[in-house]
Amino acid sequence: MTDPVRFPAAEVAALYHQRWEIEMAIDDMKAEQRDRALTLRSKNPVGARQEIYGLLVAHDLVRVEMARAAVLLRVPPARARFHRAMLVACDQLRDTAEGSPPSRWADHMVLPRGQLPSLLLPERREDRHFPRAMKMPVGRYARKRPGNR
Repeated sequence: MTDPVRFPAAEVAALYHQRWEIEMAIDDMKAEQRDRALTLRSKNPVGARQEIYGLLVAHDLVRVEMARAAVLLRVPPARARFHRAMLVACDQLRDTAEGSPPSRWADHMVLPRGQLPSLLLPERREDRHFPRAMKMPVGRYARKRPGNR
């Protein structure tokens, strides 16, 4: 990646920010959606695969509803909170999908319009810039100085 023609610096920097958006989506699945559980519940490979597919489908359903909410509120989709949208969606499913088969749950997945503003994050402040810096570790004892033994 040292060739500036094939990999322009501005393009690589823009991709870096996209990478972090993807990392945050993966974190949403691992931490928020699975409630910080370290392992899958299934004990066999077929069940584990099914559980992973279920997590991915549920994640996509919540993301689709977040995108719809963002369109209704006229904001970028990145301003919607996954954790809050997932909680609202779970409440909505619990309240409206009782008694219906799981194959019909996606029909009940519409987020209540009254709760849409609560899904928004504050606007991103683009003017903030914090260069990386390494802090000196704080030791347990005072630093040795010349002339101080």
